[in-house]
Amino acid sequence: MKSTFWIVVVIVMGFTGFLIGYSLPPFVEAGIIGGGPNKVKAGAQLDTKTQEYYKDLLKEE
Repeated sequence: MKSTFWIVVVIVMGFTGFLIGYSLPPFVEAGIIGGGPNKVKAGAQLDTKTQEYYKDLLKEE
């Protein structure tokens, strides 16, 4: 029973490590994770016309 538990733990850790290793480099390349001079904020930059459009969607008619 104890060996089964550790086998499951190793499989889950291996799978999680693979997923983190697969998805982390794009965040570092984009500058979302890590510091440096090219640090950018996550999220889209919207112009004022688009912001007004989305604000108007919340208004009741």
